[in-house]
Amino acid sequence: MQTGENEQSLRKIIDFTRLLSVALLLVHFYVFCYAVFRSAGLSSTIVERVLQNLYHVKFISDIIIAKSLIMALLLISLVGAKGREDEKINARQAIILLCIGMLIYFWNINSIFNRPAFCYSIPKSALI
Repeated sequence: MQTGENEQSLRKIIDFTRLLSVALLLVHFYVFCYAVFRSAGLSSTIVERVLQNLYHVKFISDIIIAKSLIMALLLISLVGAKGREDEKINARQAIILLCIGMLIYFWNINSIFNRPAFCYSIPKSALI
């Protein structure tokens, strides 16, 4: 027997997990595209000091670990979320959509060795 309080608590935990994953995705994007933000004048010394400390954390400095952690947090938030059933979609379509989504999400891992000039990590000169 579930009470309304239990469902509200679960919903808050799921929302927090989703918020955490989006925040980590934004930090990941800022770290790996730092050159764009710096050239646009969207950086400050305080942010650079915070990034200097964050860049040494393994799950932020490694692209595969960061994206996998963010994906795991999003999957955890989806496990507890209630959705409505759609009779029109079957398992085959869901798997195809999941594979397409994963390809798009992890697409830039290919660019680890051939990284575009506008998107690279924080230069060592900024980490002094």
